[in-house]
Order: sequence, then structure tokens, then C-alpha cells
Amino acid sequence: SDLVMQTLADILGTTVDRPEVTETTAKGAAYLAGLQLGLQPSPEEYARGWALEKQFEPNLDGTNRDKKYDGWKKSVQSLLG
Repeated sequence: SDLVMQTLADILGTTVDRPEVTETTAKGAAYLAGLQLGLQPSPEEYARGWALEKQFEPNLDGTNRDKKYDGWKKSVQSLLG
């Protein structure tokens, strides 16, 4: 979702790209299997098929980013016990 991608960009403090094809894990696994069998093009040629759907830029300053990240770490820690 846009919210998750924007939150990720904000927390990491970096640009996050969302590709047109969001099932990249499955597509990548299928590609690697086909590459191993000689059925797929080179990685460079295959990468030319990648297309950007949307880009998310960080919107938080360093202080707010640190506060939110600290809150996230506390939430994770409470879940882990």
C-alpha cells in the first residue's frame, strides 16, 4: 500500500521504489530457475523489463524519524517478549 511504502521511506530516510510488477519474489525465483536451465536472457537484459510504478521520498526530518524508529523498535520488542 502507499502508506506502507511511505512509512518505509520515512523510517529508512531514503527513496523507495515500487515496481509495476509487485510479485517480484515469485517472478525472480521463476527467472532464476529459467536462467539455470538456459531458458532466460542475461540478468542485464532481463532487468531492462523492470518498470517503476511509483516512487516514495522520505518526508520526515531526522528527529521525527528517530522518534518513530525508536517507537517501532519498542513495539517489536514488546511482541517478542
